[in-house]
Amino acid sequence: MVEEETKTFIPLKFDLMFKKVFANEEDLIPIKKLLKEVLGIVPKNVKILNNELVGRPYKDRDVRVDLVVELEDCTKINVEVNTDVTQTLIERNVYYLCRNMSMDLAPKRILGKINRHIQINLDYGGKHEKAIERYALYEEETHKRLTDMIEIIRIDCD
Repeated sequence: MVEEETKTFIPLKFDLMFKKVFANEEDLIPIKKLLKEVLGIVPKNVKILNNELVGRPYKDRDVRVDLVVELEDCTKINVEVNTDVTQTLIERNVYYLCRNMSMDLAPKRILGKINRHIQINLDYGGKHEKAIERYALYEEETHKRLTDMIEIIRIDCD
């Protein structure tokens, strides 16, 4: 009798594996496919950006995110893998989004061009009400969208 080979898979919820698949500058097919499926767009050009959000050295500690990409229209997308979804983690992801947006502004300028920013959270253990939840800035009663510059997408990966 021949013993069956057991295959071992390393899930994408581990940072090293996630970055190996989606942050590979030599093979952009996986990240383009993810963006196509989640955003409904076919990106022509995807640039992998530095994953370190540099802050004010005297006040902020260095922050490392999982993956930041920039599209041909200057839209910046931060993709985070979350393995323990709590309110604190959700707020940290919003902080990453705001931090990324603030990097669009030149130092000592009041207002510059702010690009569109999208935060995609791949949540393991999130137990969302829907498989994909989309958040933006809306007026509470009329649901009129304030801006298209900010979007948060949470994907339940369980």
